[in-house]
Amino acid sequence: QIWKAIPLSFQRIASSSSDKTIKIWNSQYPFDIIKVLRGHTDAVYSIIQLSKKKIFANKSVRQEKFALENFL
Repeated sequence: QIWKAIPLSFQRIASSSSDKTIKIWNSQYPFDIIKVLRGHTDAVYSIIQLSKKKIFANKSVRQEKFALENFL
């Protein structure tokens, strides 16, 4: 289950989900997954874009920042 999806720069979308991942998607057809960010031990409930190169993920216990420059 996807909890949240947000638009990013460069035709990308980030999604947080109950499968403990954040996924970076191509926002143009065919909507491929570009990158899967793993490491959470529980569902990722919320994400926000802090800047063009950083995303912030939040769940009930753990909060993290991810650098986006490798897949934008």
